[in-house]
Amino acid sequence: MANFGWAYINAAGLNLPSNATTFTANMNASIPASYNAVLYGPIIIASGASLVVNAGATLKIIDIQDVNSCCT
Repeated sequence: MANFGWAYINAAGLNLPSNATTFTANMNASIPASYNAVLYGPIIIASGASLVVNAGATLKIIDIQDVNSCCT
């Protein structure tokens, strides 16, 4: 498992508490090479925050509206 502050990566991928919609200045995350991750958006990366998708990693951002509309 790779830790980076408020989030971590394990075999299931990137785990964000409550799937934060805004990455604030104290939130910095990195998805390591050879890992996949999913975030539910929209998301905002504020000034001073970072989300790095390293070479060989994959990040998919799914609009939460798409998820809600499929199941109602």
